[in-house]
Amino acid sequence: MTLTDEVKQAIQQGYRDVLAGKAIRARYGQRLMIAEIARYLGGITEDDGQRTSEASTCVVEAGTGTGKTLAYLIAAVPIAKALGKTLVISTATVALQDQIVNKDLPDLKKHSKLDFSWTLAKGRGRYLCLSRLEGRLHDAGAGDSDTMPLFLLDDQNGTDEPGTRAFYEDMLARYGSRKWDGDRDHWPEQIPDEIWRQVTTDHRQCTNRHCSYFDSCAFFDARKDLDSVDVVVANHDLVLADLALGGGAILPEPENALFIFDEAHHLPEKALNHFAALVPLNGTRHWLKQLSQALAKLPPFLTPGTQPAKTVDRISSAARDVDVALGAVYDEVEGNTDWDFQDERRSAQWRYPEGELPDKLAALAAEARVATAGLVRHLGSLADDLQKGFDERSDTDIDRETAEAWYPVIGSF
Repeated sequence: MTLTDEVKQAIQQGYRDVLAGKAIRARYGQRLMIAEIARYLGGITEDDGQRTSEASTCVVEAGTGTGKTLAYLIAAVPIAKALGKTLVISTATVALQDQIVNKDLPDLKKHSKLDFSWTLAKGRGRYLCLSRLEGRLHDAGAGDSDTMPLFLLDDQNGTDEPGTRAFYEDMLARYGSRKWDGDRDHWPEQIPDEIWRQVTTDHRQCTNRHCSYFDSCAFFDARKDLDSVDVVVANHDLVLADLALGGGAILPEPENALFIFDEAHHLPEKALNHFAALVPLNGTRHWLKQLSQALAKLPPFLTPGTQPAKTVDRISSAARDVDVALGAVYDEVEGNTDWDFQDERRSAQWRYPEGELPDKLAALAAEARVATAGLVRHLGSLADDLQKGFDERSDTDIDRETAEAWYPVIGSF
């Protein structure tokens, strides 16, 4: 866009108002930052959501206390509003996130005449999943659950300690009465990770609009705010996760947003950690055993001879193939290292010369890849069949109750 006189005036007046309101003096470096950021954003052109101007980056580096946050907010908020786009501010640390949400943005709105709204964006894993919570309570009452085979519960004699039935009942009561919004960070006490994992979900297990609790979902209630505010504050991990899902799954669509990455020097490491893959061989083999144990409880809910029932058999066979393939890779790796594998495997890191695997190990890894691809394909097929079960109008071999119970389980794999 071309910076209009109206936008320029909004930026300049906003800065003057903040200086006057806080009784501080203008800083030369801060004025340079505002001008450069505004010039850069104003030079971006697009056509139907696709950038037409040359790809480039505006990098601002300055010491602590020089007013970088105010500089980019003063410049970017009026431009984003003029474009009808959401301003997404991404940080690396919780401390800076809290500062922007609870101090910098309120200060800017208080002391300037800029009219804008904001919210803090969090991923699904920070919110309660009512379906998972219902499953926990169901298992606590039944003692065992054929439909939720992965959920375990330690009652601890009826106390309200985290992980007990009383604790989960309190969680449900507070959410139902609107005394709690389902945000983990807003619970009165800290919830241990191992307990919270039992009542939250991720995009693989979430059934989205097919879920019976969709209209009461804490995550999607919070997600609605992202579509109506002018500024969204997120962290680098959430932005990268959203981009990996195609963009727009959690945050506003990239074509409808302007992004500012604060603490951007953390981005390379975050990106590598996010998109890199780690395969613990024995851990994966243990995971395969869990998969087999879970699948063993599914056939009673399926009609013999149907496509889903056949797919379960294929998954079991494919899981055995993957287990054998990973075992072969493990044995070969163990035989090709010069350390005491059992003592050092958790701390030492073996690097092959120039990153090239020995021929035999590469061949075994390729076989494991083929076997794993087959398993993933069959799991995807079963997930698709389960998803069809949510649509009562479609001709499907799986009823809705089975689909609701088992889709999150298969999604977790």
